[in-house]
Amino acid sequence: MTLLMMLPLHSVAVDRGRQVVVTKPDDAAGLMDAVENAIWAADGKPASKAVYVVYSTDCAWSKRLFDETRALAGNVQLRWIPVAGTTAASVVAGRDSASVGNAFAGSVSRAADAKAQRGVAYNQGVMDSITYQLRPYDRSKTFAFPTLVYRSGKSVKVVAGNPRNLATLAAEVASEPRAASLVPAGIVLAAQAPTLLRSRNLPKWAHWTGQSSVDTQSPLCA
Repeated sequence: MTLLMMLPLHSVAVDRGRQVVVTKPDDAAGLMDAVENAIWAADGKPASKAVYVVYSTDCAWSKRLFDETRALAGNVQLRWIPVAGTTAASVVAGRDSASVGNAFAGSVSRAADAKAQRGVAYNQGVMDSITYQLRPYDRSKTFAFPTLVYRSGKSVKVVAGNPRNLATLAAEVASEPRAASLVPAGIVLAAQAPTLLRSRNLPKWAHWTGQSSVDTQSPLCA
């Protein structure tokens, strides 16, 4: 497992309405490694077809995707990766379809324990990693919520925004038997608070908290 986690970046992956197809095997594997090991919430029964959704719990477009994908149950499993929003931590804590729906409905407490907050920060790092890995393919100005990442044939497709045809989406997602039993590494990595080592050789990083630079108040969902 070679999860690529970068230092905080400004999240500018793919503008809404754009798609990127990553065909190089190493690049495709790196993208899938990042999303597979994020702390995602499983939406639907375990399946060999998985679509990873990077989103904000405060995003109306993300909620719309959730509402419109109820008919996909049994065909693909959506794996929601909350990176922003007032109720994002509740999804990290629950990690199931009910927690995703309740977060969109605002029917959960906004308070969350430190472990769940670290999980959101970890997912923000995954978003930064996606941004970094897509730099050779796209230089968009924003990171659209939702952004979908999934295997399609031997490639990986990144879709910024809501897909126009969900039936087509389900048909083009590649089947991977190991996907059904996958356990994300982020759960363990975010379980304990990081140990910060002060060093006279790295003074400017001595205060770093592990938080991503993403501004959750920016209009990323538009």
